[in-house]
Amino acid sequence: MSTQEPQPGSPPPDACRGGIERRQVLSAAGAGWLALAGSGAVAALATARFMFPNASEEPDPRVAVGPVDSYARMPAGTVDERRKKDGVWLVRLPDRLVALSTACTHLGCILNWIPGERRFACPCHGSGFALDGANTEGPAPRPMDRFGVSVVDGLVVVDRSRRFLGGKSDRGSFLSL
Repeated sequence: MSTQEPQPGSPPPDACRGGIERRQVLSAAGAGWLALAGSGAVAALATARFMFPNASEEPDPRVAVGPVDSYARMPAGTVDERRKKDGVWLVRLPDRLVALSTACTHLGCILNWIPGERRFACPCHGSGFALDGANTEGPAPRPMDRFGVSVVDGLVVVDRSRRFLGGKSDRGSFLSL
């Protein structure tokens, strides 16, 4: 048996005929398995996150707005603007206190109180509302909504979960003073 010396320029005897070495094939396969395992881990984490949703707690719809005697002493025709951030206008009418929603009944824009004109005005589409919430002008289809009002331990409490649509004067939508 004769051993021949490899000729210059010829591939080494352990190389594949296609020019790809065994080490390259195994490295590519290892990278593929690693990518598959990584994507599986990401999918498992996403599924676990889905199983435990980020549920937020709803704020209490009831708002204590102050002592009842402070509203009883308010002059009739006064609008308390301090609770606008809570979505509530407190209006002292001659014989009662009502809590009106700050949202326009047309498209839900936040209303403004115009003290000089003694009315609520919608800055978006021009609807106007009287002091008691009745719609007086513009495209608003109905009066302002009222919230439930009650007295709890001497405090006036507005319940935004009890909504009286269209300014209905049902029992619970106003506080007799």
